[in-house]
Amino acid sequence: MFDSPDRAWIDALDRWITSAGLSYSKVASCAQHDIKYVTSVFSTPGTSTGLGFFLDLARAAGASLDLAPQTTVRAVVSRLKAVARSRDITFASLGVTVGRDRSAISRLLNGRIRNPGLKLVAAITETLGLSKLVKFSSMDVCTTGAVHPATTYPAIVGQIIAASRHEKGLSQGQLAAKIGTNQSALSKIERGAMTLSIVQLASIAELLDTTPGRLITIADRAADYTERRGVRVEKEQGKPSLVFINRASLARLVAEAICETS
Repeated sequence: MFDSPDRAWIDALDRWITSAGLSYSKVASCAQHDIKYVTSVFSTPGTSTGLGFFLDLARAAGASLDLAPQTTVRAVVSRLKAVARSRDITFASLGVTVGRDRSAISRLLNGRIRNPGLKLVAAITETLGLSKLVKFSSMDVCTTGAVHPATTYPAIVGQIIAASRHEKGLSQGQLAAKIGTNQSALSKIERGAMTLSIVQLASIAELLDTTPGRLITIADRAADYTERRGVRVEKEQGKPSLVFINRASLARLVAEAICETS
């Protein structure tokens, strides 16, 4: 095993960023992460980071991890679990090799850890003999080296609804039941994966003690603020030249926009 297998992943991404002619600041901006922390991850040996953070940077740099072309935490973990099963390798034996107990390996490979540490995932990858697959290939989002962070207007509306729901102390299930839909549909609305009907917008606004016009006004202001911060606001996802920011980053932008306009 490498003394620090996670460093092999970080160094591989560092080389990709350099070869693509990108800077740490550009990748950090696109991934909506702090430039100082991003720089420290690449330049300071021993700096730890989560797999989710690492994959955020990979997506922003237009790099697809060959271990998981979908470049998601779930895809990486699912691949590792499948390989372990195909070779009849138990969680306990993996734990012994990487210095963790069986329960930690079980939680990771069964998807019960939302953002596992890169060090542990890299150690398991090396143990399973998959380190040769930890390399990067070009994604369609960055074929020219031009990285454009983006979000969608429905995602902004959904984030405002989610924030207002939290303020009212309502769960997704509770709000969904009140507007005559199910939790799965409301989750898609809050993620921007499903657009609201006029009737749903009116119902949600009433339950959140506001008006449809007020929600749209806030969304318009948040969209304007988001674009001023360098993030494009599209009607829907689909353009291959764009990298869509995650929900946490969008939530931060919307909160900043509301504070600025309140």
